[in-house]
Amino acid sequence: MAENEGIEHGLACIFSVLELCRTLSFRFEKGSPFVQSARRKCLFLYFYFMDRDLGLIHVKLQTWFPMQIQVCFNGHECLARKLIANMISFTKQDDVFVRVEDWGRARKFAYRFAGLNWLRILE
Repeated sequence: MAENEGIEHGLACIFSVLELCRTLSFRFEKGSPFVQSARRKCLFLYFYFMDRDLGLIHVKLQTWFPMQIQVCFNGHECLARKLIANMISFTKQDDVFVRVEDWGRARKFAYRFAGLNWLRILE
């Protein structure tokens, strides 16, 4: 039925990259330590996952304190999977929907993304 049918859920790959980041630096002034914001190079890990509902996801993890994390996914791919699950036909070219059988329902699905409990979903 769909081009993505049969794709399994799981880890696809991991990359490590040295990038500039915002971190903290410990300084001593007049014999007393203090913490100061700093920019320096640190290692980031990129985890790529294939999810049944969301499609391709990447997680960017900063390995140096304060260990920020960023999670990204393609909303168009997620919407396409939702349309397939609800048997709404569509045509996509690259990452653009050029035809959707029911634009109204597609719009409702897309607007729901912002209200989802992302912490629970990404857990």
